[in-house]
Amino acid sequence: MPAHSQKIRSFFAFEIPESAREWIARHIIAPLKEVPAAVKWVERQNIHLTVRFLGEVEPKVLRKLVDTVRNEWEDIGVINLTLGETGYFGRNYPRVIWVGLNGEIEKLERVHDFLERTCRKTGLGSDDKKFAPHITIGRVKSPAQTGKLIAAMKKIEIEPVEIKFSEMVLFKSTLTPEGPIYEALEHFAL
Repeated sequence: MPAHSQKIRSFFAFEIPESAREWIARHIIAPLKEVPAAVKWVERQNIHLTVRFLGEVEPKVLRKLVDTVRNEWEDIGVINLTLGETGYFGRNYPRVIWVGLNGEIEKLERVHDFLERTCRKTGLGSDDKKFAPHITIGRVKSPAQTGKLIAAMKKIEIEPVEIKFSEMVLFKSTLTPEGPIYEALEHFAL
């Protein structure tokens, strides 16, 4: 992990296997890109499942968090999931386009709850949002044409593509004009 004193934008996540990322890119994102809506689509290599976003964190605090996670980690075992329906977050119009998950959701919730307790314990505070496991695939930039986007989402037929998680990753996120760059800092076996 970096030893510098500059804050690190970071999050805990599960990496989506390449076969599932490829399926999402080809069978969900590609058809939705045909809709003339202003959406910033997630690059295939960046598709992941965020369990806990940390934000900008001092390296010393991040080190303490990593040590606490390592020392208190609960053995959960492999998490078996499949892709679920597409959906979106947003009140007046879709803002975040996502793919849901089916399967061992309770294991994901256990990981999230553990991270919440650990974040509070290390002084990072709580995430007020209810945990809703999903894979973000796009961020809507304008409400124009979102009706067509929703209609296109409803037409997509999702296959139950299998996803197995055997480790969680702490990522550093560097924002660039071209999009975020993710760097794995730590790995935690389930």
